[in-house]
Amino acid sequence: MKQNARNATLVWLAGGVFLLITGSSIWAAGRSEYPIVVILILALAVFFLLAGATKIQPGWPVRVEQASQRICAWLSVSEAQLAALALSPALSLTVWLAAGKADLMTFPLIAWLAWALALTAAVFGGFEQASSVPLSRKTLISLAGVFLLALLPRILFSETIPIFLSGDEGSAGIAAARMANGQVNNLFRLDWYSFPTFYFSIPALSIRLFGQTLTALRVPAAIGGALTVVAVFALAQTAFGARAGWFAAIFLTFSHFHNHFSRIALNNIWDGLWFTVVCGALWYGLERNRRNAFMLAGLTLGLSQYFYTSGRGLLVVVILWMIFLAVRNRARLRARLPDLTLMWLTAWVTALPLVFFEIQFPNEFAAPFNRVTILGKWMTVTMQSSGLPAWHILLDQLWLGFGGFAWVPIRHWYTPGAPILLPSSAIFFALGLIFLLWKRDSFRLPLLLWLAAYGLMGSLSESAPASQRYPGAAPAAALLIGYGLENSLRLLTRFFPAGEKAFHWLGVLIILLLAGVEGEFYFFKYTPQSALRLTHTNSMIGDRMGHYLAQQPPDTQVLFLGGPYMSFKSIPSTQYYAPAITGIDINFPWGDPQNPPIPTGKILFIILPYNQDQIALIMRAYPNGRLTDQMDNDDSPLFYIYDPNPDNP
Repeated sequence: MKQNARNATLVWLAGGVFLLITGSSIWAAGRSEYPIVVILILALAVFFLLAGATKIQPGWPVRVEQASQRICAWLSVSEAQLAALALSPALSLTVWLAAGKADLMTFPLIAWLAWALALTAAVFGGFEQASSVPLSRKTLISLAGVFLLALLPRILFSETIPIFLSGDEGSAGIAAARMANGQVNNLFRLDWYSFPTFYFSIPALSIRLFGQTLTALRVPAAIGGALTVVAVFALAQTAFGARAGWFAAIFLTFSHFHNHFSRIALNNIWDGLWFTVVCGALWYGLERNRRNAFMLAGLTLGLSQYFYTSGRGLLVVVILWMIFLAVRNRARLRARLPDLTLMWLTAWVTALPLVFFEIQFPNEFAAPFNRVTILGKWMTVTMQSSGLPAWHILLDQLWLGFGGFAWVPIRHWYTPGAPILLPSSAIFFALGLIFLLWKRDSFRLPLLLWLAAYGLMGSLSESAPASQRYPGAAPAAALLIGYGLENSLRLLTRFFPAGEKAFHWLGVLIILLLAGVEGEFYFFKYTPQSALRLTHTNSMIGDRMGHYLAQQPPDTQVLFLGGPYMSFKSIPSTQYYAPAITGIDINFPWGDPQNPPIPTGKILFIILPYNQDQIALIMRAYPNGRLTDQMDNDDSPLFYIYDPNPDNP
């Protein structure tokens, strides 16, 4: 038997044995809700074992062998790779079955092992040694340097910028802490706010390493943002030239918008990385005929579905890209069809466990869309209140959604009073767009689709332009700025060749000025202004209260007088900082029988300023206590703390 056939036989047999063992284990445990799927996995196990055994002796039937060879030739893979490709979906199906739908996986060891093998089988099945791109030492040093440069403005002062841990961050932190504490381990389902649990495993790892702190929660976002800058650097250098790569990377490093979302503990920031890698790898594969680039695009496309909802827009971008390619250059698409087939198979295998969960719970899948879409109740209410027809409202939304890039101030989770791009940066963004439409570069189509996707997603959702929907668009804007500045310098050099060196240094000066303006705006204008603008907000109260309670004994019980505007659990950041502290809301005047009974043990009273008239009544009921206060950034009391027994900690 030839080596290639021997390797294929080993894959068939090993895959069959693994599926047989896992399927039998799940069946014997009797805990699966889908016995028909267990039977299917066992049937696949038998199929793979028979395929491997038949391959040895007496050999596959002639027609089967010929069909196998034709598929191998079309995909340009070996027999062993074909076997791995056939095995990968079965392994991914096993992941979904073993994981189950609860917080804790039904068969965690099987699920983890099957997913690792599924991804390995898919990547091995399409891997092509000849299409590997070796990285020189100089390239690796450049990439590492860009990463460190981008990480610094994202990770420094993470405890104080942004100025507090918001409620949404707190909720994400609680979900991550549950995973860090072992209360959740199922990565293949949806959790808080109908977001996939996979993302929460990243801050969960940080929490396990550094403790349940604000820095531990925010560090992963900083790393995700810095990795995005590295990806933009690599893509821009390959697509537009080395200088454009540095321009784009330097701008994105100090972008006020990208920095903000790289400093908060939410999953939005990672979408920029997935868009950059998928669009870049797919473009590179199409242009350079590199199989492994398609495999990287497929793997990343699958992973993108485990993060923020706008990652689903990446699927639309890729599909539209392929449709345009089919219309404009069908021969080229046909030539790349084997590579694209492997890309989509890898994406499918990677995302399949989550996709099956979402099929089980379609309402959970649709929830992120339903709560923000304008195409429904929002449109009806807006038409009635404004008296405008739907088409007029839609045009207004498009103006706002696309205007968020350069002329309409973004809002909601980040309200800097400015668009994503400050005026100085918007000039080169516009120049980049003009050059892109004029020059017809090969990366033009994916970049335009990328920008259009985010413009539409922002337009078709309420509160347009809501800032949290755009982090994945920031890398595209940086690419366009780098491209615009690069082509402006080339155009000047074309008319004035003698000034080439001077124009080069002019470009360096311009990008440093743009980066400086962006960084100065975020760190020295927005941040101090927000510290005053957000005083006495519930988010500020929840954050400071959490900081204070984290220093108290874990058996402390808080009697919270924050009604009617706030309850103890209004802002989840409190529970993230102080998970062991119990809070009891006192919503009626002190002494009112409608209030809950006062517990025994260590208690603290926390009273918000608009309820300070209750302090005298509490002190009368609990004399000899100690009254202190927590001050806000404007030097006025944020809340009062009354400890009725300060000598008994």
